[in-house]
Amino acid sequence: MKKFNLLLCVLIILPLAANCQLKIRRLNKRIERWESLNQKGTVEQKAKFARESLVLFLNTVDVQRGRETLVTEAQRLRYHHSMSRMQVFLIDYHASRTLEFLEQDKDWEKAATEWAKADSLTRGRIPGSPTIYLMVLLQKSYDQCLKEFSVEGFRYERMERQFPGLMRAFRKMSEYQFRVAKNLESLGQRDEAIEHYLLVSRRDPQNFGEANRRVKHFTGKVIREIYDERTRHDLALKGYNSLRREMYSMVEQNMEGARQSFGDSADLYLPEIIAMMAKQYNETPERVMDVYLITKNELDGTLNLYLSLWRHQILKGQDPVKPVYFE
Repeated sequence: MKKFNLLLCVLIILPLAANCQLKIRRLNKRIERWESLNQKGTVEQKAKFARESLVLFLNTVDVQRGRETLVTEAQRLRYHHSMSRMQVFLIDYHASRTLEFLEQDKDWEKAATEWAKADSLTRGRIPGSPTIYLMVLLQKSYDQCLKEFSVEGFRYERMERQFPGLMRAFRKMSEYQFRVAKNLESLGQRDEAIEHYLLVSRRDPQNFGEANRRVKHFTGKVIREIYDERTRHDLALKGYNSLRREMYSMVEQNMEGARQSFGDSADLYLPEIIAMMAKQYNETPERVMDVYLITKNELDGTLNLYLSLWRHQILKGQDPVKPVYFE
């Protein structure tokens, strides 16, 4: 019986392994063919081939899943690096089509659709083709990349070296944002225009200078100052939310002990627990109570009701709790 079970397992595993190896061979052949197609194929042929190859790659479990993969982790990453060349080509392809729709047809809707496809690809997704996995090495949106370039310029040089052609595509995506901003400004939509001017890359020499001047004219600050300010804001908010969750967790732990000891009357001990936490965090009881109730109502889905009806009663003249950056 044991020999029969072993034979059965072998008969099942061998065809599966052969099928897996077939998929890997298909993938290898596509990578090899891309090298030759990239030299002599038309743009449309290359775009179609790159999309099909990326969909195959991201839906091939045998290359992607760690536990059952037939390749090592290093090999998997090498596959991602090879396939990233197709990803970069498609980003540039859709970025180019974005500008073509504006130049030839003045079609803002189609241009926006193409730009969104390019941005989706920078996030590691294949637009219009759901996949099991995402690309690994390029997995950040265009605006996230711009923020990183502003704060840490070395990231630009690294990506320029690692992914030739990506920065060229980003400059095309930047030019689209500049054109959108100019159009919005001409329509009198100043606030919307500013947000699009902020998405013009400083590595886009043709448009960044004017975008920077327009932002300075409207806000009194250059683009870099606004990015720095928003970075500090995000860090402060992140720290505040971390502290808020910690306070809530500490109160809830003490309340859980009270519920186990006193049952339904446990809520009567909440003020004492809040006062104890206020001393621990060097805050007023009102502010700690506000933090606790904001988090609790947020989890319960009743935050708007709390903010509109009860918050002023809890604070009793105290300033609302907020990140230190906003104090």
